[in-house]
Amino acid sequence: MRNLKEAYGDWALITGASSGIGEVFSRKLAAAGMNVVLVARRKERLDKIAKELIDEHNYFESRSEINDVVNDDENPVEVFMRKGDEETILSNPSRALYYGDRGLYEQEVRQITDEQISSVLNIADFTRNKRNFEELKETIQGGIVIPFIGAGLSISAGCPTWESFLTDLMAEHDINSDDAKALLAAGNYEQLMSLVIAESPLGAFEQYFAQDFKHGDIVTTPCTLLPRLFDKCAITTNFDLVADEAYEIEGMPFSSKAVGLHDEFTFLTSVPKGQRCILKLHGNINNQNHRVLTHEEYQNAYGDDDLISFNNHIPKLLKRIYLSYSLFFVGCSMNVERTVQTFEKIVEEEGARNVPDHYALLEVPEDEEDYQALKRRMTSCNIKPIWYPNGEHQNVGELLSLLIV
Repeated sequence: MRNLKEAYGDWALITGASSGIGEVFSRKLAAAGMNVVLVARRKERLDKIAKELIDEHNYFESRSEINDVVNDDENPVEVFMRKGDEETILSNPSRALYYGDRGLYEQEVRQITDEQISSVLNIADFTRNKRNFEELKETIQGGIVIPFIGAGLSISAGCPTWESFLTDLMAEHDINSDDAKALLAAGNYEQLMSLVIAESPLGAFEQYFAQDFKHGDIVTTPCTLLPRLFDKCAITTNFDLVADEAYEIEGMPFSSKAVGLHDEFTFLTSVPKGQRCILKLHGNINNQNHRVLTHEEYQNAYGDDDLISFNNHIPKLLKRIYLSYSLFFVGCSMNVERTVQTFEKIVEEEGARNVPDHYALLEVPEDEEDYQALKRRMTSCNIKPIWYPNGEHQNVGELLSLLIV
């Protein structure tokens, strides 16, 4: 950062400072001793970053009313470039950065990006991470990539895990049989859902779900980065509304919604048309006719027990998607369950060479055997993983930001 400071002086105006390269510039320039003015749309994210920089700086002021200043009709704000006597109005203020020294700016961007990629991707520990990351980025830039959004992103927004939700529900309704405890310990949520719903008062499960899965503020979570990467279609197995609201917050609401057991053609036709559509693969919590939650509902949607049948609705739909587009799994554990088994069977039947490359952002399991098993599972699904260390969930947002840069 020394070159920029020597070239431009002690002050820097950074637009888009709440994420991506703007956030990185904010931290680097501040660390280099420059005074920084941070500008962004999302006040909560911006305040969070600014307060992290305060410890090493003498002054901080939040001007949340900046939009009122900029949008003042009587005294409008304009950003312009002056060259000799000629002035050119800039429609996008961030373009002003390029008119100083574009070569120097791009040099700094490349240096910062390379440094951050190496750090965030933990290349020393996960040697394939950088290659998989670069391939994913190229695929996003060159074709259609559909995000497959799992429960992990909802948890980052304050939603509970299935384990904690079911544990609380079992305690409230005194469901403590050996069978229930064994299913919970094994993570067999399919059969546990059936048992808990059967032994709870009528409607209790849906009522408690509506209360407990009310998420908090999602503006500061990685969820709102997804629309900036994937601004058209998305898939989720979640029953909450975190993904829906993330796209709304970013000004990209889904124009249509489809569920896996009903109206799936809405999704299949929306993807090639470039229309915004979210596929709720397992339906909605309150509609048992089109829902996939209990063991019986999984049997109906996927096939009997572990026998995935492509004559059944969900596997048939997933096969069409999996063979046509690249998926990016984010917030997904990728444990052995029906959806992952479906992907494995698709690759087994079609051959890896006939299946597009898919990608996943994955937390490394604590247990080494589980880690090795998950690596093998990803290979059998033709999924290229980008790993981050166990418990370091902040890497999710950082990695998504790097994909945007």
